[in-house]
Amino acid sequence: MVFVIMKMATNEPGKLPKKTFDFCICHRRAAPRDEEARRDEQVAEEILRILETSGKKLTGYYGPRDDNVGMSFSRNMQQAFEGSKYIFLLLSRECIKCRWYELEIHESLQQSLEDPEKKNNIIPIFINISKVEGPSQLRTITGVTYSTEKESPFWYKINRLFMRRHPKKTH
Repeated sequence: MVFVIMKMATNEPGKLPKKTFDFCICHRRAAPRDEEARRDEQVAEEILRILETSGKKLTGYYGPRDDNVGMSFSRNMQQAFEGSKYIFLLLSRECIKCRWYELEIHESLQQSLEDPEKKNNIIPIFINISKVEGPSQLRTITGVTYSTEKESPFWYKINRLFMRRHPKKTH
């Protein structure tokens, strides 16, 4: 299990500032010889790369690269969700079978319920599965189907999330 978080810098070691992330991407961490999980990881890395280089000045936090060493997975995840404006849940057939991923889904839903600012902040991203095949607790939440095509509805919807934060300048 890995999560990618978009965040601003903090000067306080071991502690992430509250409400400073643009978004967090949750996906299943790839184990050796686990091709399905590796594909999920590649999708997360692609989304991170594209958004970091989009010119919107979004900065990424990537679990394997930026986790707080010595802090438990649960605590890292909790701080990530508390500090994220959006939570992207990558959903593939293998991912939804993982017990750790159930914890991430539960925690993201809990954060959404506890914080009024986080209403409608969970975005399921379907990778080669339909909404019906996804977890039942996410079926009432509008999600998007992942696509590598830059002009796809997926990228249009993802980019619209950040338009309010980074509006286009008009002359």
